[in-house]
Amino acid sequence: REQGRVTYVPPIVVGRLPLRPGSTWDASSQLLTPREGQAEVRAESKRYVWVVRPEMVEVPAGRFDALRIEIRIVTTAPGNLRPAESFRTEWRARGVGLVRLAESQFDLALSAR
Repeated sequence: REQGRVTYVPPIVVGRLPLRPGSTWDASSQLLTPREGQAEVRAESKRYVWVVRPEMVEVPAGRFDALRIEIRIVTTAPGNLRPAESFRTEWRARGVGLVRLAESQFDLALSAR
């Protein structure tokens, strides 16, 4: 049973073009999570993004010249005194987009299908 979708207000900034090694930016959003029979849950999210370097990345869809992008995400939920922090690494290839994403417990990769 669906409990609701997370909405980011304003939308998350996933890239500032042109992406170049050494580029950085940060962006803030509110996460709005409606719950069935309850009030909407709001949390504050801040992302700190750093375009690190070009890397060759191999995924099931092939090998790509990509840019490694590291993201630190800090989320503060209502009532929590201590924010939650997570880290994400993305590899983005010109003309293709996101080809790999690694965060905490998961690693997603572009497939040839």
